Amino acid sequence: MESIIVIIIMAIISSLVGKKKKPEQKPVKQTQQPMKPVKDNPFKDLGDFAKDFMDEQKKQLDRKSPEVKKAPVLVEKVEREVMRNQGKPRSTGRLSVHQENKEQKVSRPDINIIPNSKDDLVKAIVFSEILAPPKSRR
Repeated sequence: MESIIVIIIMAIISSLVGKKKKPEQKPVKQTQQPMKPVKDNPFKDLGDFAKDFMDEQKKQLDRKSPEVKKAPVLVEKVEREVMRNQGKPRSTGRLSVHQENKEQKVSRPDINIIPNSKDDLVKAIVFSEILAPPKSRR
């Protein structure tokens, strides 16, 4: 009984293997797709189309705009007066470039480091906690 089961299994396996070999033995026909004619330059047609379009636009503009006589525009020249005191003072010599200007003193605004009110003090503490490095790294 067991031998019959083994023979049936071998028959099934051999039939499957035999079916796989049959398609390989047949000559495979390769179908060639017909060659499509290649256009010389597809952009050439696009360029011609663009030229035709531009020519038509120019013709339409020429038709629409009749000749209009333009009155000559009078340009008035405005002379600009500049005072000597405006702008940067000119340095007169090569050594004057390296000298300090006594006139260019910049006044700095007063900066109060000490907070004046309780709100300012609270804000200062909060900002110090936010901007300071973490406590684990102190």
